[in-house]
Amino acid sequence: MQLPQGLTALDKLFLLPVGLILVGTSLWNWAHGWRDAFTLIWFLVGLNNLLLLGQKAWPKRRGVFNVLIPLSGLTLILASAYLLFTYLRK
Repeated sequence: MQLPQGLTALDKLFLLPVGLILVGTSLWNWAHGWRDAFTLIWFLVGLNNLLLLGQKAWPKRRGVFNVLIPLSGLTLILASAYLLFTYLRK
């Protein structure tokens, strides 16, 4: 099995800035009082994106990323389900 050779141009020019913007925006919103499920979902999507990029950039740390990526994905699913059930109840 051949390990990936690092980040591609698409990863560097599109996916990395998108992940940083999502995480940064959600942290900014959280710091300024917007503590809702939407902010949490933005943070988790950006975090999951950055973790996937980290897995490609540092293949030797694959074990850590193999734990963190499903954990952030599960948290994202639970936050989305909570948001869905909250709005269905209203």
